[in-house]
Amino acid sequence: MNKISLVLALLGVLLLVVGCTTPQTAPATTNPATTANTGNTKSAPAVINTATALVTIKNFAFNPSSLDIKVGDTVEFVNKDSDTHTVTLDNEQFSEILPAGGSVTHTFNEKGSFDYKCNFHPSMRGIVVVN
Repeated sequence: MNKISLVLALLGVLLLVVGCTTPQTAPATTNPATTANTGNTKSAPAVINTATALVTIKNFAFNPSSLDIKVGDTVEFVNKDSDTHTVTLDNEQFSEILPAGGSVTHTFNEKGSFDYKCNFHPSMRGIVVVN
């Protein structure tokens, strides 16, 4: 009787562990987006042919750090870090605080080069070039 109870208890624990560690698949996204390699390496500007571009914040860096878009396009900034960051245009016309997991969008309606940064972490910088 004790052996059966022990085996059933072990099976219950095993099922609990397996059930809690099975990865869930993320739903497929339909928004077109472009990301670049992670890290602090500089890369060629990403060229976006759609109306929405994605910039992720991860490991205290904007990815991609340089982005080429068209007038009227929107950029979504998504914070995938565990720390709070900001997205602040150098001209201060746009500034948002992004908590961990937060996101914000900004539509660029004028041609030009727009430098942005994180006010909390000044080494985090990026640029959006609007043609």
